[in-house]
Amino acid sequence: MIIRSLTVTGENKVSSALFFERGANIVVGASDTGKSYVVQCIKFILGAEEPPKPIDESTGYTTLTVQFEHDDGSGFALTRELSEKAPIFLYEPGCSPRKLKTKHQFGDLNNLSNYFLDKISLSDKKLLQGKEKLTTTSLSLRNLEKVFVIDETRIVAEYSPLGTGQNNEATSELSLLRTLLTGVDDAEVASIKKDLVSKSTLNQKISTVEYLLGRLYPEGKLPLETEIDELEENLEEQETLLELRERELNALVSEDDHLLNFKQSISINLSAAVESLAENQGLMDRLVSLQGKYRSDAERLLGISEASGLLELYEEVLCPTCGSKVPHDHLENSPTDILPAVQAESAKIDFHLNELSVALADLGNTISTEQTSINSLKDTLFNIEQKLSMSFTDVLDAVNGIRDNCNELKRKILALRHKASSFDELDHELDLLKGKLDEKQNDYAIPDFNNELKQLSVAVENVLARWDFPNHKPTEFDTKKRDLVIAGKRRPHFGKGYRAIGFSSFVIGLMQHLAPLGRHPGFVVLDSPLTTYKQADQDRGEEQSEADKIAGDMVYSFYSDVAENYKDRQIIIFDNQEPDVSLLPAVTYYHFSKNRNMGRFGFFPPVDGKDYSQVQREPR
Repeated sequence: MIIRSLTVTGENKVSSALFFERGANIVVGASDTGKSYVVQCIKFILGAEEPPKPIDESTGYTTLTVQFEHDDGSGFALTRELSEKAPIFLYEPGCSPRKLKTKHQFGDLNNLSNYFLDKISLSDKKLLQGKEKLTTTSLSLRNLEKVFVIDETRIVAEYSPLGTGQNNEATSELSLLRTLLTGVDDAEVASIKKDLVSKSTLNQKISTVEYLLGRLYPEGKLPLETEIDELEENLEEQETLLELRERELNALVSEDDHLLNFKQSISINLSAAVESLAENQGLMDRLVSLQGKYRSDAERLLGISEASGLLELYEEVLCPTCGSKVPHDHLENSPTDILPAVQAESAKIDFHLNELSVALADLGNTISTEQTSINSLKDTLFNIEQKLSMSFTDVLDAVNGIRDNCNELKRKILALRHKASSFDELDHELDLLKGKLDEKQNDYAIPDFNNELKQLSVAVENVLARWDFPNHKPTEFDTKKRDLVIAGKRRPHFGKGYRAIGFSSFVIGLMQHLAPLGRHPGFVVLDSPLTTYKQADQDRGEEQSEADKIAGDMVYSFYSDVAENYKDRQIIIFDNQEPDVSLLPAVTYYHFSKNRNMGRFGFFPPVDGKDYSQVQREPR
């Protein structure tokens, strides 16, 4: 992978761009021409939170676009607004623009870090962060960027090329180098790590458990067990008594079966007697009604008989109208002629009345007998029910009372057992917590990578040899300091110039070693590897010491090496030191003159009306 171009645009502004090729790309110019601004743009497009520091010439430029190209010729572009924490948009051929998160998240390919790392097979790597607690962190683009984008501050710093080591980061920095060199990360840590808790947290939990035990169980578990035993003994007695009372109840039910059968028989007889009484009372009502009818007929016949006698005493009289005798042209009967019939009918009615009187008397006796029988049956039935109710209720109440006592005892025993179980759980938890105070983490055997370090050291030593670095053998890597040791001298102990050269050799040597393995982007960016003493240092009154200076032949060797030996990779250099003219055809070269009338002014066009006449060239 290489950077093909970097472009900054703005509304009504001329685009400012740099185009890069494989091999060496050298951007040379005075200070304040935008070289460091471009380096900050590269860091910003790779996920840095802060945009490049604005300069006068960058006013009005708002958007950054960087084109990347893979080894097979395919590519992609990243675009980001030049504002703090702005999102990044991905453009791939044939695909819609996609927003990428700037914050790294393990396993999520929808963020810039994992998208970029996935291109070089590093998106799923875990780095060891803490040796004692075996904590890990995931490898992110921000971690990896430290070894392929080097700004002017870090390149001369006295700390490791892998990082400052602050905030306990030394372990993860060395883990990064080991992972890059071996391809094996520290994911194995998760399988052997114990969930250890800090001692202060453990002591706090122990105090809490001990407080609960003292508050809830001031006398321990023994009183609970004693009370449980007493209640269980009482429960056993109650259950024995309950069994006895239930047998009595069953016996009572069995003994009362004949009473129940007798009650049923009495009930049947009572129902039959009541039904018979009702029928007889209905019959008596009908007979009384018939008796009344006969008596009415007898009275009517008596009236007819008396009327006949009276009519017999009447004489014939003349017609009151004409005074003539009433003619007798019809059959004449005497009133007394009907008396025999009346007497016969009266005799018949008297006979029926006598029979009814006898029947009513017999029926009355029957009804009286039935009523007496019904009353007797009712009394018998009441006595049976009273006997059954009294004996069964007493025993049933006793059984229910004992059963309630048993249930209450069981409830109390269950509650006490639960309380005792809670005591056991707290006591067990206390033992576990106390045990964890002395628990130690399993040892994690950090994979050995001495062979890979030796290969890296050889690659760096060869780079230094090509650069004519004086007295560079042997070149080794100190894992404790995470830095180079050149001919027995630690890199930070050199002057600024040689520190920068040493840093650059490490970065380029690492790329040479890793790129064929597919674990490196394939490009590096170096800001001021040769110029460590700048106009700003002079303005602050600093003087350049001999230790900070780099010999001219080393400058030539440096540029000659990067021009000739990295055709399949990409090295982008921003510096004040000019390469030899003879090398220019072999490199992609930009010169920022900081002069309106000479070549390219800088990364940005000059500001209209600004006076650049006082600009001083940086010392070579």
